[in-house]
Amino acid sequence: MGATIPMRIYECLRGSSMLRCTKLYVLQKLDERKQSPQSGNLTKDFMDQFFGEETQLGSLISVKYQQMSEKELNKRLVQNFQRFFKHRDIKLHFLPGMLVKIVPSKENKLKFTLKKGKC
Repeated sequence: MGATIPMRIYECLRGSSMLRCTKLYVLQKLDERKQSPQSGNLTKDFMDQFFGEETQLGSLISVKYQQMSEKELNKRLVQNFQRFFKHRDIKLHFLPGMLVKIVPSKENKLKFTLKKGKC
């Protein structure tokens, strides 16, 4: 089974960068799912938050998210990640031209990788 780009990101790419579209997608998914999964496996819960079924809204990123400034978008992402990882101290800083890779592991841990993005 191959991976596909979620429709929300694909449609968003018509007017925005991949990084912005990905951040918008993540924020909208976090906002949509008020009840965070709690299976006891943090890695699984984190991934299910974003890659479950598209059931609550349509496949597009809504206008209210698209109109957010970059500063507001980053602030809301940090707040939502802090709410999801409620018992952990989460600090995120978004750097222009940098990509973050999140990799789940069998040990129920998330591995974050930071690398310079292509412009």
